[in-house]
Amino acid sequence: MRIRNTTQYGLVALILLSGCSDKKRPIDLGEIPAKEKVIAQGQILPKAGIVRLSAAPGDIVEEVDATVGADVDKGKELVVMRSAALRVKQIRALEVQKKAAEQEAKQKIAQASQQVRIAHAKLENVKSMKASLPRKAELLEIASKQLKAAEKVLEKLVDISKSKLTKEFVGGLEIDRQKMAVQDAELKYRQQKEVYDQAKDDVTLAMKAATIELEVAEELKASAEAFSPADVLDAQIATLRQEMIAAKILAPFQGRILSVNARPGEAGVPQIPLIEMADLSTMVVEVEINDRDAARVKKGQKAEVKSRAFEGRLPGKVAHVYAMVGKPQLKPLDPLARKDYRAKIAVIELDSPSKARDWLQLQVEVTIVVAEESGQSTKASGENSGKANKGSVEKNGKKAKASDKSDKKAAGETSDVSSELGSAESESKKQS
Repeated sequence: MRIRNTTQYGLVALILLSGCSDKKRPIDLGEIPAKEKVIAQGQILPKAGIVRLSAAPGDIVEEVDATVGADVDKGKELVVMRSAALRVKQIRALEVQKKAAEQEAKQKIAQASQQVRIAHAKLENVKSMKASLPRKAELLEIASKQLKAAEKVLEKLVDISKSKLTKEFVGGLEIDRQKMAVQDAELKYRQQKEVYDQAKDDVTLAMKAATIELEVAEELKASAEAFSPADVLDAQIATLRQEMIAAKILAPFQGRILSVNARPGEAGVPQIPLIEMADLSTMVVEVEINDRDAARVKKGQKAEVKSRAFEGRLPGKVAHVYAMVGKPQLKPLDPLARKDYRAKIAVIELDSPSKARDWLQLQVEVTIVVAEESGQSTKASGENSGKANKGSVEKNGKKAKASDKSDKKAAGETSDVSSELGSAESESKKQS
């Protein structure tokens, strides 16, 4: 009897301790009523998705520098294609041509500059010739005056020789001399006029020629400075560099290599990616929500992810709900589940992505708490349950104490009856 009572006291104490504890029991989503949660199928994926890197059709893999599971930095060269090596050779050849073209362009510019300088010198020479024209004009004017003076003297001598009064003073010899002087002055005048006219014409023609030559030389120089074959080669080199970069498979971001399908000597096929990689720093679950439940799923709601593939559950919250509705792509795990429904995609961002990184593209079951008061109702129910347990424990304790007292009383009464029977039996023995 005492053992049973002690056991009852121990149970009562444990129940009281458990009911009076201040520690909050973690909420189990399985305890939430079905109307306050949405259960759907999802798939574990990196937040930025899986990037598949392919090569140009027909290009040959030259070198592979990627290993499955390796973490790589942005811009790392993962696969080198044969066309990239060819582009490198073409670029080097064009760079040699560019140097030769630049040297040739410099020579043309130097030649054009020299022609400009020569044209300027010729123009300056013509300007100096033009400056000498006034002097030649003065000499022509002097020759003209000398001719006129000689003709006047000759005319006077002839008049004197014709007069009866003065013909004795002028002889025929003097008149002949003066005629020769006039002829000589006329010859000098003609010569000087020819010199002046020739100089004037030469200056005019030389000025036009020098001006035209200078304009042509300056145009050639400007053309040589403005255009160069090196510009065309630069454009070709830039194009080849872009093709070379396209022929190299580079990591577009920092992430992890998920698969390598490239082998040296194989030809690239657009449908088969050479490299698959992803940024695993943030993991999500893309969930297909039935259109009947989609209106209840909101951003920020709590969610849990579970699967038979791993132990435990992965907590998270709704990060985004897409507006488009479409046909579900995931096959339900239950073969009897409906398939003729429409779905919206919701993204669950996991709190701890470490475990999810080992289960990429795994189909999982997602539970989303869609009622805001669900947590409070669960907490209230827990508190009410605790109070009920406490009350029942108190009642059970009182009952246990009463039962214990009654047991003690019954035991005492039994002992008294036994003692009375024993004394009666001894007296009967004495009388006999």
